[in-house]
Amino acid sequence: MPKEPTSRASKSTAGPTRGVAQRFEVHGELSWKTKIPEKRTIHKTLAKSKYRLDDEHLKGYTHNIAHGDGDMVTVLYFEHVVQHLAWKRYGGPTEYWKMLKADLQAYVEKYRTKEGFLFPHDYLPGGLYDLNKTDAPLTESRPLRAPVPATTLIPQVSEQVDLEIGSSRASAAAKERVAVWLWAACSNALDTNHGSPTRPGASTRVREEAMRALGQQFYLAYPARPNPNIALRTIETYNFFHVLDGAPSAPGRSSQTWGTVVAGLEFVPVRGGPDGFYEWSETYLERLFMQVNCLVTRFGLGSVTGGWQTIRWVIYDKYAKCLGRGPQYDSATKRWSDDAKFWLDEHQYEAGSEELRVSLRDRCAAGRHFNSLLPVRRPPTVAA
Repeated sequence: MPKEPTSRASKSTAGPTRGVAQRFEVHGELSWKTKIPEKRTIHKTLAKSKYRLDDEHLKGYTHNIAHGDGDMVTVLYFEHVVQHLAWKRYGGPTEYWKMLKADLQAYVEKYRTKEGFLFPHDYLPGGLYDLNKTDAPLTESRPLRAPVPATTLIPQVSEQVDLEIGSSRASAAAKERVAVWLWAACSNALDTNHGSPTRPGASTRVREEAMRALGQQFYLAYPARPNPNIALRTIETYNFFHVLDGAPSAPGRSSQTWGTVVAGLEFVPVRGGPDGFYEWSETYLERLFMQVNCLVTRFGLGSVTGGWQTIRWVIYDKYAKCLGRGPQYDSATKRWSDDAKFWLDEHQYEAGSEELRVSLRDRCAAGRHFNSLLPVRRPPTVAA
């Protein structure tokens, strides 16, 4: 299922508050109405994917630049301005509704659910231009005036050099397209296994190839991360997090204890040699899946607090961190892989199947029960 990009935790610099009304005062004169809070912001990657826009449509409308760790920057926009720009591009709120309605119908036909579809703010269920309604909304056919970017009031620091990208077009394209968390995970994996691009004499060939592959197909394999504002740790999820927080971790591959017995882990040798990997033990998996089953039974498979579409991500993150999994790039095959991604699966697998074995659900009774709680994957519908 397509993914929705997630926000990067950052240390924000103060954006230009004086002059906001001057730059966008014409917005109040428009006949196109919105209920987006005036000061709500949205980062560039999400603005483009959520509102179906490109860089050229957003150029000149930057509100603020949020600086994260190192040289990472996040470009922010006022969301009501982004939505207005989408209206300008697609012919107004009504024509935009028609386009989104067609997109939503195609999405539901493909995935059999609306979960994961990126709704622009005013087109959410219950919104001004509710996409769940049958008939298109009636709105004025054209605006009185469009917002005009005032570049003199906007600090143009968005053009500063990102040391992770440098002059690489492939890396720049991938960073614009890929969710922030996935970019960071893939970049860290490349730093660990192929060296940082900022080190003296660093070769960029492998990173160029890797980022090109990342931006083309690999990133599409991930579902959307949950809303970062959802409170995950509640009374209802206390037992689940108590078990997850105590997840056993594997020793470093280069350490002397690699391959030795570790409580809560099982070492799986490969080809009878020193190579291999660690997995969570059956005992630990039983405890974890028992808590997952409790939450799924109570909250379901959706994206609410405690629902599977939410808690699967914290398990994925923990598993990747504890066992050194997550996105990895093979320079020989020029392909990315992710040995932790099975935790994000949301369909039932047949007994005895390779998918069930890889998912670790067949390792314990609670895991097999969890598998039975998931929906069966429907085969794609073939048109006659």
